[in-house]
Amino acid sequence: MSINSAILRKEVQEFIFNFDPTQKNIDGLLFKKISPFIDLSISDLVQQIQARQKAFQKLPIWYEQKGILFPKDLNLQQTSSQTTAMYKMSIIGENKTVCDLSGGFGVDSYFLAKQTDDFTYVEQSFELCDIVRHNFNKLGSTNVTVVCSDGIEALKALPKQNWIYVDPCRRDQDNNKLVQFEYCSPNIIKHLDLLSSKADKILIKASPLIDINQSICDLSGVCRVYIIAVKNEVKEVLFEVDTSLINQDQYVEVITQNIINRTGNPTQQQEKTQRFSFFRKENWTDAPLLDNDFDLSTTVNYLYQPNAAVRKSQGFQTLCDKFSLKKLHVNTQLFLSDALYKDFPGRVFVIEKCVDFSKRNKKEFKGKQCNLLVLNFPLTTQQFKTKFQIKDGGNLYVFVTTVHQNKKRIFYCRKL
Repeated sequence: MSINSAILRKEVQEFIFNFDPTQKNIDGLLFKKISPFIDLSISDLVQQIQARQKAFQKLPIWYEQKGILFPKDLNLQQTSSQTTAMYKMSIIGENKTVCDLSGGFGVDSYFLAKQTDDFTYVEQSFELCDIVRHNFNKLGSTNVTVVCSDGIEALKALPKQNWIYVDPCRRDQDNNKLVQFEYCSPNIIKHLDLLSSKADKILIKASPLIDINQSICDLSGVCRVYIIAVKNEVKEVLFEVDTSLINQDQYVEVITQNIINRTGNPTQQQEKTQRFSFFRKENWTDAPLLDNDFDLSTTVNYLYQPNAAVRKSQGFQTLCDKFSLKKLHVNTQLFLSDALYKDFPGRVFVIEKCVDFSKRNKKEFKGKQCNLLVLNFPLTTQQFKTKFQIKDGGNLYVFVTTVHQNKKRIFYCRKL
């Protein structure tokens, strides 16, 4: 094994597992510079302790299991969370053969293998392969074959799979972040023919910043796009390719999920999900906007803000059709309605007052305590807070934005 085998000793693992950073100072441990274990450096020991603490929120199963080995910090940063990995498991479902071409720390592989007869994990890092092989043994994953190789080279030797999952590396040699598929490794666009010949379906993980429309054009055979947000932050965009549809025109279903932890305890997987979906061709026209003579001060009751996954999807026409909404402005992702829709995929506010962004109203606004959001406006939220001495907090929500006819408005709201 390429890592120090001393880490695996029972007394070392007990020390790592029982180290409580709320009771003990890890900086103090580093300051001592002398490890409590003669054959293990203090840096290696601290690295395992810190990595395990980072796994508390992101990877509770790994956090709770004794004897788990953790990789370098960058590998842990780049790995999927337990929440998003479980969602991918629901996409792929039960299969005979599945291959993960870019295994990494093995989080996605662990969950995908749960519903697979024969699972292949591929990773070119010898150290990660050793770590994952050890961890899978601890976690009871017995149906996984670990292949230490370049993903594309390994794929050439594999029989055809039901599914291939691939998460291309989105860092260059200087550790800069990459977004577009053609700059990532492996280059999915370049190797799409090989991938298509080796699987019935392919699931490709992309950067949250990816241009979805351009990627659908670049990738042939895309039948679904999944946008996964956790606590209203987009974490992953996934493209499902059906290889039987390569070089065919088809509707693409866009599915958004905003996963919210109900309990605040990551070890209890009780979650609620805001789900919204549409077929991409439905949204070729713009969402309906407010009429020019619409009176914001008297004729509207509720303000709607879509969650981050819906905003990423740009599926606003379907959103407006389903919930009878009107968009404030072509560049403002806020919506209005007289009716209350409790199942709206996002946040809902009761509008208590809507006023012009006039000199008199600005004076009234100055120094307030509120939850402020500034959208489609010359100033950012932070600049606005500084200029008008806004204090964070309280039950008042204030939106400063541009509406129809490019008018500036202040909405005073209460969150439902």
